[in-house]
Amino acid sequence: MDEGRVQERLRDLGEAELGLGRWRWDLRRQSLTWSAEQREIYGLAPDAPEPGVLQFFQMIHPEDRDRLFAAVGEFLTHRKTRQSHSFRIIRADGSIGRVLSHGRLILGADGAAIGITGVDVELPGSEGDEAACNLEPAHVHVSTRLAGLTTRDEQDALLRVALGAGRMTVWQLDLARRVVQLGGDAARLLGVQNLPREIPAALFEARVDAADLPALRNAEAAALRGEPMQVELRLTLAGGGDRWLRLVGETQRDRDGQPERIVGVAYDISARKRAEAQLRESEEHYRDVFSAIDEGFCICEMVTDAAGEPIDYRFLEANPLFESMTGLSNPMGRTALELVPDLERHWIETYARVGLGRETLRFELPSDAMGRWFNVFATPLSAHGRFAMVFKDVTERRRSEEALRESEAMFRTVTSTMPQIVWSAQPGGQVDFLNQRWTDVTGAPARPADGEGWHAFFHPGDRAEMDLRWKQALATGEPYEIEHRLRHRDGCYRWMLGRALPVRDAEGRILRWMGSCTDIHDMKLAQQRRQLLLEEMDHRVKNILALVQAVARQSFGGIPEAAKARDAFYGRLQALAGAYSHLRHESWAQASLRQIIGTSVAGCGANAEAVTLDGPDVMLPPRSAVPLSMAVHELCTNAMKYGALSAREGRVTIRWTQLPDARLHLVWAEADGPHVVPPSRAGFGVRMIETVLAAEVAGTVKLDFRPEGVRCDIEIAMPAPEVPSAGAPPLSA
Repeated sequence: MDEGRVQERLRDLGEAELGLGRWRWDLRRQSLTWSAEQREIYGLAPDAPEPGVLQFFQMIHPEDRDRLFAAVGEFLTHRKTRQSHSFRIIRADGSIGRVLSHGRLILGADGAAIGITGVDVELPGSEGDEAACNLEPAHVHVSTRLAGLTTRDEQDALLRVALGAGRMTVWQLDLARRVVQLGGDAARLLGVQNLPREIPAALFEARVDAADLPALRNAEAAALRGEPMQVELRLTLAGGGDRWLRLVGETQRDRDGQPERIVGVAYDISARKRAEAQLRESEEHYRDVFSAIDEGFCICEMVTDAAGEPIDYRFLEANPLFESMTGLSNPMGRTALELVPDLERHWIETYARVGLGRETLRFELPSDAMGRWFNVFATPLSAHGRFAMVFKDVTERRRSEEALRESEAMFRTVTSTMPQIVWSAQPGGQVDFLNQRWTDVTGAPARPADGEGWHAFFHPGDRAEMDLRWKQALATGEPYEIEHRLRHRDGCYRWMLGRALPVRDAEGRILRWMGSCTDIHDMKLAQQRRQLLLEEMDHRVKNILALVQAVARQSFGGIPEAAKARDAFYGRLQALAGAYSHLRHESWAQASLRQIIGTSVAGCGANAEAVTLDGPDVMLPPRSAVPLSMAVHELCTNAMKYGALSAREGRVTIRWTQLPDARLHLVWAEADGPHVVPPSRAGFGVRMIETVLAAEVAGTVKLDFRPEGVRCDIEIAMPAPEVPSAGAPPLSA
């Protein structure tokens, strides 16, 4: 808080010590502003509404009302600068009091009267007793003397009121004798019983706190120089403790102009000093609080022209965040238009509603001159024209909101042109957006659908599975995907592929779900037709293989010398049939390399424990699956007859890896079998492997008849296989 505000608060505390109530009458607005002490004098509660002018005059005793009306009228008509009156009042509880009121006229720049400000003090006595106005020992009626008093006389009159109320004591210091003469309530002030009216100055000084003695002597020296004497000091009381006093005085001189005595008044300011300490503590707490908050804070006062119209507002206080929130430096004591010359008029008008109109407002407004948006809470203060505000720079939030609105508009534009149904749902699963395609497909309005409205368009046979998967997705945050049937506007059901993904924030929390429904009905029909063709082809392949096997049986069955050739032929047919079987299970699109090798090995009757398979899961297209199955069959047959699998301890390792250039490298390695002797010529099986692999898949075969075991390196091309969707479910409704 600035020094001026502190001094103003301390002045108010001093007036409270004297029982003075401060007031202001705004003649333009016909409104009154009363201090807390003024409210107490008139018997109003601290939280009661500010009294109006009419209400004030109604509180004046009826017998004094006409006289006061006439006096105020004369005061305003003749534009007297000051006036004082005493009159009786009737408080809210019905009790009667007497008040001495001192007022001062306030003139505008054009010389017109715009207000009256003043102080009131309650006169001693009770129930309006006329004796309460007898303030001097000679019982001179104060109200009759105040009509023509000068300013100094008015001040003296107010002091006499305070003396009569027992709030202070008079004193004088005889400079020649160095004795202090006391009056009034001196014994109570000094904390000494049976105090004589005259005491040595040294005795008084002995009671003064040592830290305050220099101030007392400096004040006395100032009085001797002709300056007013003012000092505040602490007295040590006889019973312990201390008391703060304020001494005010001036020097009186003899006929020769020499200082003869210092006369003045003393009053107890202990309560004020305690209040000052509390105020300082409150101010420190106030600064700490408003320095720590994450919002800007300031106290302002309205600036008005001669006609009382608002033209600007001045910053009186501001917390550290004020500058960062506004970009304005050193605002204290400066007006808004001094800081921002192009500031929009609506700011002044809005704050005038608060400071002058006594409204409490919360609002959010932009300032183009400052290039910022502000969220503001403003509330009036007790002093007329003053208000406090707590505010926050929300520019980034507003920009984000605007960007979000633009993004949403673009999103709706994009989704309205998409052939898919696009939808979004809240984290709990409630659908809150459907694009225009929903209406085009279903005929229903494109508005958020509740659970039943959403379900009504799904095939009854699909709803249970859809609910199950959607609940699982909501619970786990995993992507949602399902094929389901959706009822179109013509009443027919069509197959759709429903998918949804969660949208997450930086911390991983789900903000919403974004989903789509794609029409896959035609694709489903094509898959069904394809499946029928595959099944027909599988049936025909089986029949052909069975026919070939029957022809071979009939052709070689009666020739004993052809038994070995017949068995070898049967084995090759079985390997071929096994490869076709795996392809059939995968809709003739792909087959597992591991399963093809396993089937070929098992078809030879080899011990599965003697064969080790090592390699990643690889899916082979039909063109690669069949010749590779035949190659493994030939190698396994040879190993069963002559190689490692013919011995009990023999073993075979089949290892494969995928090469970077979309090729597959497979190694057949035998170990712990009979000693290997290279053949004098290549057999039919070797020639078939090399021929088929080279022709079908651009493969290469390298056979190495090592003494410790046969090794075969096979390398084939690996085109990416087609991966079809799962088999089509029934299309019937």
